Amino acid sequence: RAIKRHRILRTSFHWEGMPKPLQVVHGEVPISIAVEDWSDADPEERERRAAAFREEDRRRGVEFGEPPLMRLALFREGSDSFRLVWTFHHILMEGWSAAVVLEDVLAEYRSILAGAATESIELPEQSQYRDYIAWCHQQDPLRAEEYWRAELRGFLSPTHLGIDHGAPGLQLPVTEYEKCAIQLSFEATQALQSLAQAHGLTLNTVFQGAWALLIARYSGEEDAIFGTVVSGRS
Repeated sequence: RAIKRHRILRTSFHWEGMPKPLQVVHGEVPISIAVEDWSDADPEERERRAAAFREEDRRRGVEFGEPPLMRLALFREGSDSFRLVWTFHHILMEGWSAAVVLEDVLAEYRSILAGAATESIELPEQSQYRDYIAWCHQQDPLRAEEYWRAELRGFLSPTHLGIDHGAPGLQLPVTEYEKCAIQLSFEATQALQSLAQAHGLTLNTVFQGAWALLIARYSGEEDAIFGTVVSGRS
């Protein structure tokens, strides 16, 4: 039902021998579901099997010209417990849109449990990604450039903390990067989640706000500029 509702799940991609890449939306597409019984294995063995399956599944990849570019695997782990693995290529979805699809799947599943097994339920109409692409083509990039140049007028570089300099007036080049992982307590995590929810924010936005405040305090600047990576689509 979700595949029928979302065109992207019935889409294949073609580019070889063509002047430009094309997306083709198919009418009907069957989904493959592999089913295995792991109920005879202990928890440690099940985790080992799951890790091995995921690794092999990644190596398998997908054929862009043969939809759907996704598959399902269902593993029985006990009398009433299962593990479901949903594999899809990033060309179809990222985290945000995958959540939309999963929400539809769960709504349909709940309706089936309630006895509506033969008829798909009515779900709110979703905007189509093709409409966003069409909107992008209508935009004037020069106007966008003018807007951001006006917004960022006066800034020549990202804001420095002020502690990443050597002698006065000497700016040292960055030659090394380090990764630091910090694990917060359960209580601190709950407090942060409550703060984010109370203000309609994501945790990511809260942390970026904290980073901006830190930069502003160290640099002495009221306006701070820093970069961040976003893995998603607008």
